[in-house]
Amino acid sequence: MVLCYAERSPSEFYLNDALRKTFFSQVGNIQNLEQLYGWAQHTLLPSIYRDSEGFDVDTNTFLVGSVRLRQIRAEEGPDKLGLAFFWPQHKPYAASRDDGGRSGPCWSPSDRAQEDAWAYQSETTLQEYPTRGKFAVYPGGGYLADLGRNTSYANRILRDLAQEKWLDRCTRAVFVEFTVYNANVNLFCAVTVMLETNGIGKQG
Repeated sequence: MVLCYAERSPSEFYLNDALRKTFFSQVGNIQNLEQLYGWAQHTLLPSIYRDSEGFDVDTNTFLVGSVRLRQIRAEEGPDKLGLAFFWPQHKPYAASRDDGGRSGPCWSPSDRAQEDAWAYQSETTLQEYPTRGKFAVYPGGGYLADLGRNTSYANRILRDLAQEKWLDRCTRAVFVEFTVYNANVNLFCAVTVMLETNGIGKQG
């Protein structure tokens, strides 16, 4: 005979609900790259980096580690894939078409800033698992950009990524990932915000 017992605190619900209201309230309105970067600069970063040190999400919740962006890209074929991320006439993403680090030479920074963000990292390296989205199942690997632990650094990285077109017509999903700790209720919460496009003009 096997007996199992689990106790769940109501604090889990309230913490989860507070984080959803803070970070997810405007995600459904994002339709293009400009809006994505706008959400990151005006909602994501101010909510996480509230003081000069970049530790407090609010007065009781603390950022653990740093915020990272992870993108999944489709492999670019000889035919054209369309105009821009979240725009129509893209090819749908399939796991078999994940670029696996084979993005073309045109997709690279003009200088060597944030060089790691342009290097593919596998599921094994990142110790991640596949994630089921609205349009596809995405691998745990991808291209990773670390936003650091303070506002000035995070804003500079976002600005550089936008200028260098880190996200483009081959991008199929973007994951915003970070972990917070609430001292009042002694709970950790791993947050993942996923934005995706199916390649034919629909967003999730």
